[in-house]
Amino acid sequence: AKLIITDRLHGLIFSIITNTPCIVLPSLDNKIKGTYGWVEKEPQIIFLKTEEINNLDEIIKNMLKIKSIPSSNYNYIFDEFGNEIKALSEE
Repeated sequence: AKLIITDRLHGLIFSIITNTPCIVLPSLDNKIKGTYGWVEKEPQIIFLKTEEINNLDEIIKNMLKIKSIPSSNYNYIFDEFGNEIKALSEE
């Protein structure tokens, strides 16, 4: 796929794994918004706000222009998990 458009957490995760540009749609589930917070600095992943829905065509065109995405190192996410687990176990 050249672009993933999803409102599901697994869609976001697969886009990260495959380095595929992704438009994340608002969802009633807070899991996807929380996960997006960890990767929001990635230029190939955007969270579409409800008020931006009218610009979806333009956003899709811009996302399809992304040709090469460097692989990111997501170790910092797992390091953060480790720190949170350690903090919880010390409470």
